[in-house]
Amino acid sequence: MDSPFFPTLPQEVRRQLELCGISSDAQLAAANPATLRQELQAAGELFPEENIRLKEAELESLILKAREVHGLPEILQEARYPEKHQPEFRLQEEETEEFSEEQDEAQLAAEREAFLGQLKPSSKQKGIRKPITCGHPFILLFGAFATILVPFFVLGLIGLPYILLLTDYRPFGDDNVVYSLLVFLLIVPYLILVRMVHCSVCHMHTFTFRNYPHHSKAHRLPLLGVPISTALRIIFFLRYTCPACGTEQKLFGKRSSHRHSHRNR
Repeated sequence: MDSPFFPTLPQEVRRQLELCGISSDAQLAAANPATLRQELQAAGELFPEENIRLKEAELESLILKAREVHGLPEILQEARYPEKHQPEFRLQEEETEEFSEEQDEAQLAAEREAFLGQLKPSSKQKGIRKPITCGHPFILLFGAFATILVPFFVLGLIGLPYILLLTDYRPFGDDNVVYSLLVFLLIVPYLILVRMVHCSVCHMHTFTFRNYPHHSKAHRLPLLGVPISTALRIIFFLRYTCPACGTEQKLFGKRSSHRHSHRNR
């Protein structure tokens, strides 16, 4: 059946509805605003990177519009236009209808509970979640050492002019070019590796000093910043948390048979 209304919605709205399994006019017309809002809230907790902003009033408006365009689903039509029956069977039919309604409510509650169970893993499952193995451990390790050299490069830029102009200290001879070259060599490994090292999940450059929103689990040490703190964590523990997506990763170990994917934002 064609769905002339759902494809016309903004991409952001369709994306939020698809998180709850709604991708057509019929599914949207059969939805309940309050239930759908609860499912969206549960999806927002599981996928914090998704921008869940639909309110219950907006959902109700969308559902009413879908019902106008698509027509009422069969279940809603039967509830709105019940058939007339003979008076002598009225009591028996009312009991049957009440029993059917109870079955429908129980089935709906079971489906909702199963859906929410898929979206919100139990605290026990969260507690046993293990870090994934990154794709290029040696490049990541070399990138960590290269990142550690960046502060020394900055100190060299500040201290070298002072040493050459105001002191007689010359451990490598009197040629000033040698000292400039030594300072330059401190930054070369970082410039080479910074774009080669990226997260296996979100593909963000791990050691970039670019200003972007860091994850709440990102490593932070006082006065060092996130990139250098992450590099130290890798060097000493051989595991780290991605500063962008918050995925825990280890450099070496058995790879999981399940592939991790990243949802494009």
